[in-house]
Amino acid sequence: MVTYMQAIDAWLNELLAVQGVENEAQWFARVKPEIRAKLLESYRNGQKACPKCSPPKPRYAGKKARHQE
Repeated sequence: MVTYMQAIDAWLNELLAVQGVENEAQWFARVKPEIRAKLLESYRNGQKACPKCSPPKPRYAGKKARHQE
């Protein structure tokens, strides 16, 4: 059985390998969207796992709180 991290390692090894005579700009243009898509997929899977969970609210105090300091 392949673990999640083993699957990610295999995916990254395949994705990050330079293909043919690809230059740095071509490599970056190919790799970045793939990584962004994987991160978005993971984020959405996390949201599905806990639909009632919400991201933590920023600890911004607002103008009134700042004036009281």
